[in-house]
Amino acid sequence: MPSGFCSLILTVSLTTYSCTAAADGLTGLCVDNEEVGCMERLLPFDDFSLALCEETCTLNNPVQVRGLRATLYDFDCVSDNPVERNQRVMIMIQNYYGQGDKMIFIDKHEVRDIVRC
Repeated sequence: MPSGFCSLILTVSLTTYSCTAAADGLTGLCVDNEEVGCMERLLPFDDFSLALCEETCTLNNPVQVRGLRATLYDFDCVSDNPVERNQRVMIMIQNYYGQGDKMIFIDKHEVRDIVRC
């Protein structure tokens, strides 16, 4: 498990998430894709990996973000395509006014909720 992620999860253990989810990586949590296309609406984590359209992407090299309840990762993707797609993503816990804490997945294109599968 990437160091520091369990502490990130513990910060909201009394609301939605718990360290037990982090013990096996992010297994049991899904990125909400908001629609069905070449992927299902809920994209389940397998440890720290996500299966996307014809590729598998893994969260690596976690870095805690100072001043935020967030961790920045390398998002390394491999597929049948000979060009590997690598980028940075952040998993962050935000407090939405009146709605409590939410875990979100942020990349350079969009922000998606992370929910229990």
